[in-house]
Amino acid sequence: MPPRTLPHLIAVLVCAALAAAAGWTFFVLVRVAEAAWPETREVALSARVVPALEGTVVARRRGRVRRAVCAPGDEVAAGDALIEFDDLALFESRADLEREIDQVRAALAAASERRPPVESESVRLLRAALRHLEESYGMEREEFERWKTLKEEGLVARIDFERKEAEFAAVTRRLEEARAGAEESPPAPSDRTGEPDALDLRRSERLLARLNRLPDTFFVRSPWNGAVQAIHVVEGDIPERRAPLAIISRTALGRLEAELGRDLRIVEVRSACGIPGPFPFTLRDGVLSMIAPSVRMGLGQRCRVAVLVRPHSVARGN
Repeated sequence: MPPRTLPHLIAVLVCAALAAAAGWTFFVLVRVAEAAWPETREVALSARVVPALEGTVVARRRGRVRRAVCAPGDEVAAGDALIEFDDLALFESRADLEREIDQVRAALAAASERRPPVESESVRLLRAALRHLEESYGMEREEFERWKTLKEEGLVARIDFERKEAEFAAVTRRLEEARAGAEESPPAPSDRTGEPDALDLRRSERLLARLNRLPDTFFVRSPWNGAVQAIHVVEGDIPERRAPLAIISRTALGRLEAELGRDLRIVEVRSACGIPGPFPFTLRDGVLSMIAPSVRMGLGQRCRVAVLVRPHSVARGN
C-alpha cells in the first residue's frame, strides 16, 4: 500500500465507525422512547346517561295510599301525579260533622219534648273543620308557590301553570266561604241556655255540604322533570308525615358513564354524543364518568364517546 493512501484509509474507517455508532445510538433512543411513551389510540365507547341528582318525595298530608300512578323507570314532568291518596283527614271531619248533626237533631227533638237539654259541641267541630280547610289551603299555597318558581325558571308549560292557578283559586274560594259561615256570630251567652238550636244545625249542615264537595283523594306530585327511581309505598299504606314516598332523579343534570377497563388510561375525551370536546372527566375502577353535554337525552339512553387512551401499566411508570 502506498504511504499516501494510509491516511485516507484511516479517515474512511473512522467515518464508518462514527456512522455505525450514531445509527446504534439513534436506534436505542427510539426504542427507549417507544417503551416509555407508547403510542396512543382512539377508542369509541358506548356511554349511558345516569342521574347526577336524586330527590326524595316525602309525605306532607295524612292519607291512605290508593294507587301508585307511576312505576320505577317512568319519566315524569314537574307536577305529574306520582301517588294517589285517600284523604283521611277529610273523611274524619265529615264523620265528626255527621255525628254532630245527629246529636243536634236529637237535642232539638228532646228540647221540644221538654227533656233536659244536651250541650252542643257544634262550634268546636265547626272550628275543627275550618282548621282542616285552612291546613289544606296552606299546603295548596305552598304547592302553588313552588309552581310559580318552576314557571319563572321555565320548567313548566303555561297551560299547566294556569290549570294549577285555577285549582288554587278554587281552594281559596272554598276557604273564604267556610270562614264567612264560621263568622256568623252566635247568640250572646246571656241569651243561650246551653242547648243546641236550629242555628247550630244549619251551620253544621252548610259546612258538611262544603266538605262533601271536596275531592275524596289527593295526589303527591313530582317536584321536577325526571325519572322515577323507586316507589316506597304500596296500596293500603298510611305513611307518617315526612316519611319517604318516592325517589325522583333529575334528568336536567344527567351525566355519562362508560366502562373502559382497568388496563387502559384515558388521555383525552375528544367528543361525546356528537359534540366535539375535549371534556373534563374522571376515571375510577375502569369506569369513565363525565357531565353530559348539552343534549336532550333521557335516563338510560346511550351515545358514542370518543376517547384517546394508552396502556395504563406503562403510563403509570411515567
